[in-house]
Amino acid sequence: MVANMVKNKRALLFLTPLVTGSALAASPSIAATLASSQSSLDINNFNISPVSVYDFTDTNMNLLVTDGKISGQVFSSATFANDPKNAPSRLKDLSLVTVNAEGAKYEAYIQNIIGNIGYNFVIPKGGTFSFDFKSDLGLATSLKEPLYPDEKADANGSILVELQNSDTGKILDSFKVSGNLLIPGSGDTIGYQNSSNVTLDSPPAITQSFAEKEKSASASVSGHYSRYFDAATNVNLKEVNINNVVVETPEPSDMVALVCLSLVGLGYKLKSDRSSSNN
Repeated sequence: MVANMVKNKRALLFLTPLVTGSALAASPSIAATLASSQSSLDINNFNISPVSVYDFTDTNMNLLVTDGKISGQVFSSATFANDPKNAPSRLKDLSLVTVNAEGAKYEAYIQNIIGNIGYNFVIPKGGTFSFDFKSDLGLATSLKEPLYPDEKADANGSILVELQNSDTGKILDSFKVSGNLLIPGSGDTIGYQNSSNVTLDSPPAITQSFAEKEKSASASVSGHYSRYFDAATNVNLKEVNINNVVVETPEPSDMVALVCLSLVGLGYKLKSDRSSSNN
């Protein structure tokens, strides 16, 4: 038997100032915003190992500054360890996106996507497929006085896991943790969804604080998945974490000095590794 392991880890750190337009001056018209989105997922104790695994990361970023500065941090780690001979398979993800901005005119958008796929968990007739999981999502937004009419800070994130029939493509089971915060605005959310074969260890720990100019929310959900199959079935496990942050002030009518950074598909990597056994 050949053991296989796929790992993909990437970290990107932005130090202040990331982008600077005209020099900042002490002024009551200067705004300051923060948006942060973080998620993590740990799936372990698989009773069956997949035939092959994939992992991927993708970061998209757009920044515009005419008068201000932006700093932030992006961190990604996607790992699917698959070594049936020595230990049960384990999937671990961590994604963090945060951006701070201050000044009179700026706009920043960052999206981080990471995920893993386990292909062909081979389940015999009358067998079960099971694993344990723990997922966490944390969001935060804030604005400092004074507020422009259209100034905003937005943070959202989601963790989605789906079990799919490898042959038919049908989604058999799933669970999801998601949330969104927006300043100014209402309708902020944080919560979870799960299908009937997902059993939660305890009531999810959900916290939220939705003040006018400072909001935060978090959700921690852990549990166990188990499904019985009355016929031999191959199953794929697909999971993806998506984190988005946006901070901006109104677009100026007389945009003179413009610094633009557009970064699309940063650090995208796709790996595959297949294993086979010969007795």
